[in-house]
Amino acid sequence: MGYQLHVHVNGDEGLEVVLGVLERRMAENPRANHRTVIVHFANSTEEQIACIARLGAIVSANPYYTVGFADKYGEVGLGPQRADAMVRSGSVVKRHVPLSFHSDLPMGPSAPLYLAWCAVRSRRCPRTTHRRP
Repeated sequence: MGYQLHVHVNGDEGLEVVLGVLERRMAENPRANHRTVIVHFANSTEEQIACIARLGAIVSANPYYTVGFADKYGEVGLGPQRADAMVRSGSVVKRHVPLSFHSDLPMGPSAPLYLAWCAVRSRRCPRTTHRRP
């Protein structure tokens, strides 16, 4: 078989479902280096990131979410604290989970260096100062 799965998921509840399925399938059919990719990765918990690391999954995040959408989601839906932590890239890296970024055009700009800037700056700047360099 050897398929590599890429699962698109946003939201901690959706991620919980995905991780539960992955955990059950790995228990039924253990597979080293399965390289399942969690795509988008907006809204998660630290516990879920620990589970991703334990299960050997990979994260492909859209770092633009925090810059482009956090203000709106902070006002309606998530609240400011959850919106500011929409993409926990730092936590992923700290757990030694492989991490890549994508734009998901048209959801984010097709500008790799800008996306890298978003990933680095989004947790340091007040949300009101995010502007494309």
